[in-house]
Amino acid sequence: MALVHPNITALAGQTLSFLGLPVIIGASAYTSSVIPIILAVFLQSYVERFFKKVIPSFLQIICVPLAVFLIMAPLTFIVVGPLGTILGNLLGSAYDSIYHFSPLIAGAVMGGLWQVFVMFGMHWGFVPIMMLNLSQTGVDTMVPMLLPAVLSQGGAALAVFFMTKNVKLKGLALSSTITSIFGITEPTVYGVTLPLKKPFIAACISGALGGAFIGFSQVENYTFGLVSLLSLPSFIPQDTKDLSGLIAASIGTAIAFGAAFVLTFFLRFEDQPATDASAAPAKEPVTPTDSSSKERVILSSPLEGKVVPLAEVKDQVFSSGALGKGIAIEPTVGALYAPADGTITTLFPTGHAVGLTTTDGAEVLMHIGMDTVELDGKGFEVFVKQDDQVKRGDLLVKFDLDTIKAAGLSTITPIVVTNTPQYLDVMDMNQTDVLQGEDFLAIVK
Repeated sequence: MALVHPNITALAGQTLSFLGLPVIIGASAYTSSVIPIILAVFLQSYVERFFKKVIPSFLQIICVPLAVFLIMAPLTFIVVGPLGTILGNLLGSAYDSIYHFSPLIAGAVMGGLWQVFVMFGMHWGFVPIMMLNLSQTGVDTMVPMLLPAVLSQGGAALAVFFMTKNVKLKGLALSSTITSIFGITEPTVYGVTLPLKKPFIAACISGALGGAFIGFSQVENYTFGLVSLLSLPSFIPQDTKDLSGLIAASIGTAIAFGAAFVLTFFLRFEDQPATDASAAPAKEPVTPTDSSSKERVILSSPLEGKVVPLAEVKDQVFSSGALGKGIAIEPTVGALYAPADGTITTLFPTGHAVGLTTTDGAEVLMHIGMDTVELDGKGFEVFVKQDDQVKRGDLLVKFDLDTIKAAGLSTITPIVVTNTPQYLDVMDMNQTDVLQGEDFLAIVK
């Protein structure tokens, strides 16, 4: 807010002095800047943390913001702002150099790898470049190249809709096709194409084809917004009737969507078993006493709490069964234990999710809470490492329920068997409440 205060913007292009130190106000006076803001807030997070440690809690509500502002405002004008401006200009120049070297190659790379960047959160690093392009030149060439990457995921998901015999997956594939068209690809990637592997590969290849065409056509974008089918009008220059960019982008997007659809049919994928009533095998009643049967693997509850059907979990990836069958628990005690003997095969550094492969070969994923990755490990204490051998009942993770709830996040914890297709069925024990270590899930071989 200090950077864009009217008294500051009125000084655009001038050099001032603060305690003998030069303060350079750029020509745009930071009103179109991105990188300086990001750097300032990043540095501010450490300054605020320091003052919260040294200022008594009863004074923090007033004194912490004041102290942070008194430090960060001059520091941002003297150091962070100019440094961020230089860095932003370098990033913009680097992108321009790559694009001008070969728009076709730039389009193929961005169209093919964009969803991979999204998976790792790396895509946020490109957003400032898009905004810099628009603020400095009034046009951006990156957004058009990303449109095929987004729509190709929808094309692959639509092919899955026609190919799968799994009713739940079919419904998820159709709904995620629609969300992809409107720019939201997370349900498509994490719920459909990535778990099935080959559709994701097909979408990336197709995104590269479409991106290469759009890059070669040198389509330009004139407005910043979410990359989706609704972005097409933003490729029309203002006050003109030039539709060449719109037409080229439409063709490139159609290439990506159609190629992903066809390529998914060509590559095929390992379908999940049918789940409709006519195709699914009849369930046998299961009780805890069945644990001696050689045809079943019984998992003990990794948590203590209230049992919640997986279908009621407010995350479509879990509730749809796309990751596998299982159950969820709303824990009353913040401790996660091993449900069986096995090996830790997946362990997030944040501690919010643990994958265990049992000695019988069942792959069990335990995801503590919803969106708890946002806590970045706060409130979590991990007691195991990747590839550790564990016994049933070993402590895996401790977590603070109050910290999760204070962040406005759900504590409901799905427990799913991710290789469900390798088994006849995965069945619960019809419990409403469960104790840690109690028989919990039956995996029917």
